[in-house]
Amino acid sequence: MGFGSAEEAEELAKLVSETGVTPGELRSLVSQRQRASQPEESVPNPERRRKGVLERRDNAPTKESVTRERTIQPGARPETLEAKAYLRAKYRNPEGQLVCQCCHAEMPFKVRDDHYFEAVQCVRGLDHHYFENRLALCPTCAAMYQHARETGDAEIRRSIIEHDASDTASSAEITIRLAGRQFQLRFVGTHWFDLKTVLNG
Repeated sequence: MGFGSAEEAEELAKLVSETGVTPGELRSLVSQRQRASQPEESVPNPERRRKGVLERRDNAPTKESVTRERTIQPGARPETLEAKAYLRAKYRNPEGQLVCQCCHAEMPFKVRDDHYFEAVQCVRGLDHHYFENRLALCPTCAAMYQHARETGDAEIRRSIIEHDASDTASSAEITIRLAGRQFQLRFVGTHWFDLKTVLNG
């Protein structure tokens, strides 16, 4: 069962019995210990960067939804690829690990030597595709964010816009609830600045 000895298994069983720790709490403790070093990047010149972000925002492609058996978005694929390139550069730590913005762990596997991740919309319902409005999430966090998110888009948008992090902060976090648990959604400073600029319009 993966234990070094019967005594080790008995010791763990005794700890669980005495403390009432659940398997989920044990997993959470283990994941905290395995938390990868977090990427950071500050904005050296906020005004120049704001100007560039606003120019991109004003020229962003509109979303056109076509209803069939399910809703599809023509033209979304290029924006998703652009978002993935943007996020991949932002969330790679000094050790070369690509880090999930939600659980703060390294992405769990690679495809053709690149970490696999989902580029999920941070705030839904915007009229245009903005690659800045995407999150780098591992498959598990992406599924929770898309299907079990208890924090609404309006609250997330407000948390970002009203946050007191400075324009030159190297990172910023907001609190969200997914599947009954609280998470700190973490942004490197440049992504935070870009997204806040897009949402402020």
